[in-house]
Amino acid sequence: MQLLVLSCVALLAPLAAGAPPSDRNHVPPIACEDMAPIHGDNQPSEEPAPYTISVSTTAVTAGQTVTVHFSGNTTFRGVYVQARQGDQPVGQFLASDVAGVALDDCAPGTSNALEYVSSEDTEELDVEWVAPDINDVIVFRMQLLVLFCVALLASLAAGAPPSDRNHVPPIACEDMAPIHGDNQPSEEPAPYTISVSTTAVTAGQTVTVHFSGNTTFRGVYVQARQGDQPVGQFLASDVAGVALDDCAPGTSNALEYVSSEDTEELDVEWVAPDINDVIVFRASFVKTFPEFWVGVESETVTVGTVQKAFHNIAA
Repeated sequence: MQLLVLSCVALLAPLAAGAPPSDRNHVPPIACEDMAPIHGDNQPSEEPAPYTISVSTTAVTAGQTVTVHFSGNTTFRGVYVQARQGDQPVGQFLASDVAGVALDDCAPGTSNALEYVSSEDTEELDVEWVAPDINDVIVFRMQLLVLFCVALLASLAAGAPPSDRNHVPPIACEDMAPIHGDNQPSEEPAPYTISVSTTAVTAGQTVTVHFSGNTTFRGVYVQARQGDQPVGQFLASDVAGVALDDCAPGTSNALEYVSSEDTEELDVEWVAPDINDVIVFRASFVKTFPEFWVGVESETVTVGTVQKAFHNIAA
């Protein structure tokens, strides 16, 4: 599984705008158009935004720089911004020494969008934008995000195209690696465990899978693996934040959990497939934005009669 605790600009900080789903650093192409963050089924607030964008000047010529200032009545943890001429992102943002700032490309332009991701509350942010060679008015449009969430895992469907904003992207079906900017999985022993209600089942029987640890978590992405293949099916749950994902060619063979609160333990149910082999539940855990673990495994579970599988191979 994947446990993620990104600030809810998570999609905005995961996949590059204009880059394929395998690029795990920025937003997907569709964000260049609608700029909508990916927060599961949550919709943008209709309340007046508590944030403002101010500029250092309201009149420039080509090549001149504008300082863009973000602030508000409350803190934020991420930003995705473009300078729009009508519906088109224009100009170029400049690289910044501020940790968490990255430039994005919205085709056919380059560096015409900027993202900022932080695991800490931020009160204000300054970035710089260079004016293009046009004669028109532009407006800076942004998304300012404050929630904590398991952004990517509650973002793009495993096995679904980048325009599907509900689940993880196809590549997560393979490597199960969370998207935390340039942060890498911890090499320390994971403080989490996966336990199972039984270690021997036959096709159609259910296994309860229990996640817990010495510290809390905020998200889960889990598969039952037969070798490198996700198998079986997870069952829908009444637990808020749990969703089923599809890793082709299977369906419901991966499960994600997203919460804005610290979680101590979680139970989910998995139905065994019609095989004769051993499987293992594989997971990735995240404690904080920069601190996460990949590839945590349960003990093995025997499905069917393993000896029968060996006999068939020999035959």
